[in-house]
Amino acid sequence: ILQNDFTSINDIYMIKSMTGFGVSSMETADFAVTVEAKSLNSKSLDLNLRIPKSINDKEFEIRALVSSQLERGKVNIGIEYTPKGESKPKLTVNKAIVKAYYNDLLAIANEVNADTKDLLRTALTLPDAYVSEKDNEDNEAQWLVIAEVIHKALQECNQFRLDEGNKLMEELVNVRYKNE
Repeated sequence: ILQNDFTSINDIYMIKSMTGFGVSSMETADFAVTVEAKSLNSKSLDLNLRIPKSINDKEFEIRALVSSQLERGKVNIGIEYTPKGESKPKLTVNKAIVKAYYNDLLAIANEVNADTKDLLRTALTLPDAYVSEKDNEDNEAQWLVIAEVIHKALQECNQFRLDEGNKLMEELVNVRYKNE
């Protein structure tokens, strides 16, 4: 095999480095997201995720996406999610819980002859008095954007690994021909 045939050797014996880096960002009217993917040498996939609480429920999907694109390596994925504008959570009163709290407080207040004036206010401050409503359609649209950004960062990381592997292959071929 001649040194000029490097591309054909590379096509047959593709070497992929374990070291990689990729970053991708996207901004929408509602939020900005940046994903950073770093990988180092490891025999198997050792995945470390740093994700915001707002997408914690998507951890399984993120792990599946990463493992489908990066088979091996010590991989660190960092996701920064920044909402834009005033995004107030949609809250509603959990009427059943508040009524139960109020009735319990009223019964106790009557037993001990206490003032019942602020019982409703007190019941509204107790745990689970409010329920957060998430708009599933908006959340799903946001997730699709975030997943696309993750995918692009992983593609960049994979391309980095391929480029590093190509450099390594070129060095190996050059060393071999220098020794002949």
